[in-house]
Amino acid sequence: MPTYYQIHTLAELFPEMTEDQFSALVSDIQANGQQEPGLLFQNKLIDGRHRQKACQLLGIEFVAHEYKPNESPTHDEALNAIVSRNLLRRHMTTSERGYMAAKIASAKQGRPTRKLDCNTINDPEKQIVGIPTIIQAAEICGVSVDSAKIAKAVIQHGSEQLNLDVQQGRKSLNQAEKELKQQRPRKPSKITRNASKTTSVTSTLNLISKLLISLHTHTHTTPQLQHLAKTTQQLINDLNQN
Repeated sequence: MPTYYQIHTLAELFPEMTEDQFSALVSDIQANGQQEPGLLFQNKLIDGRHRQKACQLLGIEFVAHEYKPNESPTHDEALNAIVSRNLLRRHMTTSERGYMAAKIASAKQGRPTRKLDCNTINDPEKQIVGIPTIIQAAEICGVSVDSAKIAKAVIQHGSEQLNLDVQQGRKSLNQAEKELKQQRPRKPSKITRNASKTTSVTSTLNLISKLLISLHTHTHTTPQLQHLAKTTQQLINDLNQN
């Protein structure tokens, strides 16, 4: 029975293949065999989950090697390794890379003392040694900080379907941002709020006016009561004119 490796949470930073992409991978492995071994960290798969799934489907042994650049590789070093592999291997759109940057920056808070980019990912001396901030993750993935921030908003406030659409390239970050804005309840304008206040005041004054008329009907009219009724009616007229 072929060996099956549990998927590491680091692998989930990267988007799932679409059905078409996975079908193409299965066909390629069936025709040419598994060309690139999977990568293990702490005996869990951090890179190669789709290759493992394809090999399972074909009934062939999946080949994977433990990530061991030194005696005790860290979580951050393992992250460096899979970022390097995925940036080089995947043909990702700007929106997909922006989403990846947001997920990397959200994985854990921290600041790297060295940075990683497409020109230095194979240089151990220049690899990041901590989880990037949103700004640094955007630089790593070759996208603007704005793109990474929009992706972060999608992750935090978007639906599961919207997140999936962005990850798999069916929707751009700009489209996702528009959808998020449409979902947010709109605040009433200043004019609307003022109109609402005026209506409320008018209603109150009308009630007072009716009360005064009622008092005038059932009691002896005094100059003070007449003056109050006249003033109230004038306020109502002024508010209605405005």
